[in-house]
Amino acid sequence: MSKELSLNCTLTFTKGGQQIMVNASASVDIAGNYGAHFVQTIGTSQESVTLPPEGATFGYVLAINRDSTNYVQLAIPSNQYTVQINPGEFALFRPPTTDYIFAKASVAQCKVEFVIIPN
Repeated sequence: MSKELSLNCTLTFTKGGQQIMVNASASVDIAGNYGAHFVQTIGTSQESVTLPPEGATFGYVLAINRDSTNYVQLAIPSNQYTVQINPGEFALFRPPTTDYIFAKASVAQCKVEFVIIPN
């Protein structure tokens, strides 16, 4: 293991005379061998995010909502929707479990792009 994952974030907020700027970065050792990058169509009923058969596990998750109209919610575990991704937005997070992530779209199916990096 030798810092196989690099994470970088820049956040800038400017409104009403207030300005907030934050930069953060991290280099992370990864024990797992297989990452995944795929697009899944998410329906309006709860479904699990389907990992490819190569054996990836949920370590770090980048989820990008590729829909232009509807939001998507993610749950860890089932039925506890704690992440909402609005149209065209994304979420980067590290789930507390490596077993399952569930998703559902708000009104109509949405294409969500996932990048999964193992622990």
